[in-house]
Amino acid sequence: MLLELARLALSDGGDIERLEVTTWLDATALAGLRQDGLLATSRDAPFKIGPEFAHDEVRRYAVARLLLPDRGPASKIRMVGAPRWSLSAARLSCQVLLAESDTAATPLRNRFTKLQAPFDALVDAGHGARWGDVPGEALLTLANPSAVLRDAWPELLAADAAGLGRLARLVDQRLGEDDGIVDVIAVEPIITLLLEDQAPWRSSEYAQRLLRVWLRGHVVANTPAGRPSRASSRPRSESRPCRVSSPFRQRFPHVEAGLEDGLDLRAPGAVGVRRRASPFHPA
Repeated sequence: MLLELARLALSDGGDIERLEVTTWLDATALAGLRQDGLLATSRDAPFKIGPEFAHDEVRRYAVARLLLPDRGPASKIRMVGAPRWSLSAARLSCQVLLAESDTAATPLRNRFTKLQAPFDALVDAGHGARWGDVPGEALLTLANPSAVLRDAWPELLAADAAGLGRLARLVDQRLGEDDGIVDVIAVEPIITLLLEDQAPWRSSEYAQRLLRVWLRGHVVANTPAGRPSRASSRPRSESRPCRVSSPFRQRFPHVEAGLEDGLDLRAPGAVGVRRRASPFHPA
Protein backbone atom coordinates (compact mmCIF):
# COMPACT_ATOMS: atom_id res chain seq x y z
CA MET A 1 0.00 0.00 0.00
CA LEU A 2 2.80 2.43 0.86
CA LEU A 3 4.45 1.61 -2.48
CA GLU A 4 1.27 2.48 -4.35
CA LEU A 5 1.07 5.78 -2.50
CA ALA A 6 4.75 6.35 -3.28
CA ARG A 7 3.99 5.79 -6.96
CA LEU A 8 1.18 8.35 -6.77
CA ALA A 9 3.47 10.85 -5.07
CA LEU A 10 6.25 10.33 -7.61
CA SER A 11 3.98 10.61 -10.63
CA ASP A 12 2.06 13.54 -9.10
CA GLY A 13 -1.18 11.84 -10.07
CA GLY A 14 -4.24 14.05 -10.37
CA ASP A 15 -7.51 13.71 -8.51
CA ILE A 16 -8.95 11.16 -10.92
CA GLU A 17 -5.95 8.85 -10.58
CA ARG A 18 -5.90 9.32 -6.80
CA LEU A 19 -9.60 8.49 -6.64
CA GLU A 20 -9.12 5.33 -8.69
CA VAL A 21 -6.32 4.17 -6.43
CA THR A 22 -7.90 5.04 -3.10
CA THR A 23 -11.16 3.26 -3.93
CA TRP A 24 -9.49 -0.13 -3.80
CA LEU A 25 -7.14 0.53 -0.89
CA ASP A 26 -8.01 -1.45 2.22
CA ALA A 27 -9.76 0.90 4.63
CA THR A 28 -8.62 -1.05 7.69
CA ALA A 29 -4.98 -0.95 6.53
CA LEU A 30 -5.28 2.79 5.84
CA ALA A 31 -6.66 3.38 9.32
CA GLY A 32 -3.78 1.38 10.80
CA LEU A 33 -1.19 3.39 8.88
CA ARG A 34 -2.81 6.62 10.07
CA GLN A 35 -2.78 5.37 13.63
CA ASP A 36 0.90 4.46 13.31
CA GLY A 37 1.67 7.98 12.16
CA LEU A 38 2.77 6.98 8.65
CA LEU A 39 -0.15 8.57 6.81
CA ALA A 40 -2.12 11.74 7.48
CA THR A 41 -4.69 14.05 5.98
CA SER A 42 -3.12 17.06 4.32
CA ARG A 43 -3.28 20.11 6.60
CA ASP A 44 -2.89 22.46 3.66
CA ALA A 45 -5.53 20.71 1.56
CA PRO A 46 -7.92 18.87 3.91
CA PHE A 47 -10.31 17.98 1.06
CA LYS A 48 -7.59 16.44 -1.10
CA ILE A 49 -8.52 12.96 -2.25
CA GLY A 50 -6.70 10.17 -0.47
CA PRO A 51 -4.10 10.19 2.30
CA GLU A 52 -0.62 11.68 2.26
CA PHE A 53 2.61 10.63 3.92
CA ALA A 54 2.78 12.04 7.42
CA HIS A 55 6.42 13.10 7.01
CA ASP A 56 8.89 13.65 4.19
CA GLU A 57 11.12 10.91 5.62
CA VAL A 58 8.33 8.35 5.33
CA ARG A 59 7.79 9.41 1.72
CA ARG A 60 11.54 9.23 1.06
CA TYR A 61 11.82 5.63 2.28
CA ALA A 62 8.69 4.56 0.40
CA VAL A 63 9.84 6.18 -2.87
CA ALA A 64 13.36 4.73 -2.46
CA ARG A 65 11.84 1.27 -2.09
CA LEU A 66 9.75 1.89 -5.20
CA LEU A 67 12.90 2.76 -7.18
CA LEU A 68 14.82 -0.41 -6.28
CA PRO A 69 13.24 -3.08 -8.53
CA ASP A 70 15.14 -3.63 -11.79
CA ARG A 71 18.13 -1.80 -10.24
CA GLY A 72 17.39 1.29 -12.32
CA PRO A 73 16.36 4.22 -10.11
CA ALA A 74 17.39 6.85 -12.66
CA SER A 75 15.19 5.39 -15.41
CA LYS A 76 12.11 5.46 -13.18
CA ILE A 77 12.92 9.00 -12.09
CA ARG A 78 13.26 10.08 -15.71
CA MET A 79 9.89 8.56 -16.65
CA VAL A 80 8.08 10.87 -14.21
CA GLY A 81 10.00 14.02 -15.10
CA ALA A 82 12.66 13.85 -12.36
CA PRO A 83 10.92 15.89 -9.63
CA ARG A 84 13.57 17.64 -7.55
CA TRP A 85 12.10 16.53 -4.21
CA SER A 86 12.88 12.89 -5.11
CA LEU A 87 16.66 13.45 -5.05
CA SER A 88 17.04 12.17 -1.50
CA ALA A 89 14.97 9.07 -2.27
CA ALA A 90 17.11 8.38 -5.33
CA ARG A 91 20.27 8.75 -3.23
CA LEU A 92 18.91 6.30 -0.64
CA SER A 93 18.10 3.73 -3.33
CA CYS A 94 21.63 4.16 -4.74
CA GLN A 95 23.08 3.51 -1.29
CA VAL A 96 21.16 0.23 -1.10
CA LEU A 97 22.32 -0.86 -4.56
CA LEU A 98 25.96 0.09 -3.97
CA ALA A 99 26.06 -1.70 -0.61
CA GLU A 100 24.86 -5.06 -1.95
CA SER A 101 27.07 -8.11 -1.65
CA ASP A 102 29.17 -9.23 -4.59
CA THR A 103 27.14 -12.12 -6.04
CA ALA A 104 26.34 -13.50 -9.47
CA ALA A 105 23.03 -11.62 -9.39
CA THR A 106 24.54 -8.40 -8.01
CA PRO A 107 28.16 -8.27 -9.24
CA LEU A 108 30.52 -5.69 -7.84
CA ARG A 109 32.32 -5.20 -11.16
CA ASN A 110 31.42 -1.85 -12.76
CA ARG A 111 28.64 -1.36 -10.22
CA PHE A 112 29.24 2.32 -9.63
CA THR A 113 29.88 3.07 -13.32
CA LYS A 114 26.64 1.39 -14.37
CA LEU A 115 24.72 3.31 -11.73
CA GLN A 116 26.34 6.64 -12.65
CA ALA A 117 25.68 6.51 -16.40
CA PRO A 118 21.84 6.80 -16.26
CA PHE A 119 22.10 9.71 -13.85
CA ASP A 120 24.46 11.45 -16.26
CA ALA A 121 21.82 10.84 -18.91
CA LEU A 122 19.31 12.65 -16.69
CA VAL A 123 21.62 15.65 -16.70
CA ASP A 124 22.05 15.47 -20.48
CA ALA A 125 18.25 15.37 -20.83
CA GLY A 126 18.03 18.75 -19.15
CA HIS A 127 16.88 17.78 -15.66
CA GLY A 128 19.70 19.63 -13.92
CA ALA A 129 23.34 18.96 -13.02
CA ARG A 130 22.37 18.08 -9.46
CA TRP A 131 21.20 14.64 -10.57
CA GLY A 132 24.71 13.69 -11.68
CA ASP A 133 25.91 13.93 -8.07
CA VAL A 134 23.45 11.40 -6.66
CA PRO A 135 25.54 8.18 -7.08
CA GLY A 136 28.69 9.91 -5.78
CA GLU A 137 26.86 11.20 -2.71
CA ALA A 138 25.53 7.70 -2.09
CA LEU A 139 29.02 6.26 -2.44
CA LEU A 140 30.62 8.73 -0.02
CA THR A 141 28.00 8.07 2.64
CA LEU A 142 28.21 4.27 2.61
CA ALA A 143 29.37 2.67 5.84
CA ASN A 144 32.21 1.02 3.92
CA PRO A 145 32.66 2.19 0.31
CA SER A 146 36.15 0.70 -0.11
CA ALA A 147 35.26 -2.24 -2.38
CA VAL A 148 33.03 -0.18 -4.68
CA LEU A 149 35.59 2.62 -4.80
CA ARG A 150 38.43 0.26 -5.70
CA ASP A 151 36.40 -1.28 -8.52
CA ALA A 152 35.43 2.15 -9.87
CA TRP A 153 38.90 3.69 -9.42
CA PRO A 154 40.14 3.30 -13.03
CA GLU A 155 36.97 4.99 -14.33
CA LEU A 156 37.24 7.77 -11.75
CA LEU A 157 40.79 8.52 -12.93
CA ALA A 158 39.88 8.43 -16.63
CA ALA A 159 39.29 11.56 -18.73
CA ASP A 160 41.67 13.73 -16.72
CA ALA A 161 40.28 12.35 -13.45
CA ALA A 162 36.84 13.89 -14.05
CA GLY A 163 35.17 11.33 -11.78
CA LEU A 164 37.66 11.97 -9.00
CA GLY A 165 37.10 15.70 -9.47
CA ARG A 166 33.39 15.24 -8.87
CA LEU A 167 34.09 13.23 -5.71
CA ALA A 168 36.51 15.90 -4.51
CA ARG A 169 33.80 18.52 -4.92
CA LEU A 170 31.29 16.35 -3.09
CA VAL A 171 33.76 15.80 -0.26
CA ASP A 172 33.91 19.59 0.19
CA GLN A 173 30.15 19.99 -0.04
CA ARG A 174 28.87 16.92 1.82
CA LEU A 175 31.62 15.78 4.18
CA GLY A 176 32.92 19.17 5.27
CA GLU A 177 31.79 21.10 8.31
CA ASP A 178 31.06 24.81 8.56
CA ASP A 179 34.73 25.53 9.26
CA GLY A 180 35.82 23.69 6.10
CA ILE A 181 37.32 20.67 7.90
CA VAL A 182 36.29 17.32 6.42
CA ASP A 183 35.27 14.11 8.13
CA VAL A 184 38.60 12.29 7.88
CA ILE A 185 37.07 8.86 8.53
CA ALA A 186 34.57 9.25 5.70
CA VAL A 187 37.18 10.44 3.18
CA GLU A 188 39.85 7.91 4.14
CA PRO A 189 38.79 5.17 1.65
CA ILE A 190 39.59 7.63 -1.16
CA ILE A 191 42.87 8.62 0.47
CA THR A 192 43.88 4.97 0.83
CA LEU A 193 43.62 4.51 -2.94
CA LEU A 194 45.42 7.79 -3.65
CA LEU A 195 48.33 6.74 -1.44
CA GLU A 196 48.84 3.58 -3.48
CA ASP A 197 50.28 5.89 -6.15
CA GLN A 198 54.02 6.42 -5.76
CA ALA A 199 53.56 10.16 -6.28
CA PRO A 200 49.96 10.97 -5.33
CA TRP A 201 50.61 14.72 -5.15
CA ARG A 202 51.51 14.70 -8.84
CA SER A 203 48.61 12.55 -10.08
CA SER A 204 46.07 15.37 -10.39
CA GLU A 205 44.91 18.65 -8.92
CA TYR A 206 41.98 16.80 -7.36
CA ALA A 207 44.29 14.36 -5.60
CA GLN A 208 46.29 17.26 -4.14
CA ARG A 209 43.12 18.89 -2.90
CA LEU A 210 41.80 15.72 -1.27
CA LEU A 211 45.11 14.99 0.41
CA ARG A 212 45.35 18.53 1.76
CA VAL A 213 41.89 18.61 3.32
CA TRP A 214 42.40 15.11 4.75
CA LEU A 215 45.70 16.07 6.35
CA ARG A 216 44.24 19.26 7.75
CA GLY A 217 41.33 17.30 9.15
CA HIS A 218 43.76 15.06 11.03
CA VAL A 219 45.61 18.08 12.35
CA VAL A 220 42.45 19.63 13.76
CA ALA A 221 41.26 16.28 15.13
CA ASN A 222 44.68 15.82 16.79
CA THR A 223 44.85 12.24 15.51
CA PRO A 224 47.37 10.09 17.41
CA ALA A 225 50.52 9.02 15.60
CA GLY A 226 50.67 5.54 14.15
CA ARG A 227 47.52 5.50 12.02
CA PRO A 228 48.43 3.37 8.95
CA SER A 229 47.19 5.84 6.34
CA ARG A 230 49.04 8.68 8.05
CA ALA A 231 52.24 6.70 8.22
CA SER A 232 52.01 5.76 4.55
CA SER A 233 51.52 9.40 3.58
CA ARG A 234 54.82 10.49 5.14
CA PRO A 235 57.36 9.34 2.52
CA ARG A 236 55.11 10.47 -0.32
CA SER A 237 54.43 13.90 1.15
CA GLU A 238 58.15 14.63 1.23
CA SER A 239 58.11 15.01 -2.55
CA ARG A 240 55.43 17.73 -2.38
CA PRO A 241 54.72 19.22 1.04
CA CYS A 242 51.17 20.11 2.00
CA ARG A 243 51.04 23.88 2.15
CA VAL A 244 48.56 25.48 4.50
CA SER A 245 46.43 28.46 3.50
CA SER A 246 47.30 31.83 5.03
CA PRO A 247 44.44 32.14 7.59
CA PHE A 248 45.18 28.64 8.83
CA ARG A 249 48.92 29.34 9.03
CA GLN A 250 48.44 32.56 10.97
CA ARG A 251 46.48 30.89 13.76
CA PHE A 252 48.47 27.66 13.81
CA PRO A 253 52.04 28.38 12.67
CA HIS A 254 53.18 24.90 13.74
CA VAL A 255 50.74 23.07 11.46
CA GLU A 256 52.65 23.28 8.18
CA ALA A 257 55.79 21.89 9.79
CA GLY A 258 53.75 19.04 11.18
CA LEU A 259 52.22 18.27 7.81
CA GLU A 260 55.60 18.19 6.14
CA ASP A 261 56.74 15.76 8.82
CA GLY A 262 54.00 13.29 7.95
CA LEU A 263 51.52 14.88 10.36
CA ASP A 264 53.20 13.36 13.38
CA LEU A 265 52.18 16.24 15.64
CA ARG A 266 52.19 14.02 18.72
CA ALA A 267 55.93 13.52 18.42
CA PRO A 268 58.10 14.86 21.29
CA GLY A 269 58.27 18.63 21.11
CA ALA A 270 55.35 18.97 18.70
CA VAL A 271 52.52 21.30 19.54
CA GLY A 272 49.06 19.73 19.39
CA VAL A 273 45.97 21.44 18.05
CA ARG A 274 43.37 21.65 20.79
CA ARG A 275 40.62 23.53 18.97
CA ARG A 276 39.14 23.90 15.51
CA ALA A 277 40.90 26.02 12.98
CA SER A 278 39.63 29.05 11.14
CA PRO A 279 37.39 28.53 8.11
CA PHE A 280 39.17 26.88 5.23
CA HIS A 281 37.93 26.75 1.68
CA PRO A 282 40.23 25.13 -0.89
CA ALA A 283 41.04 27.30 -3.86
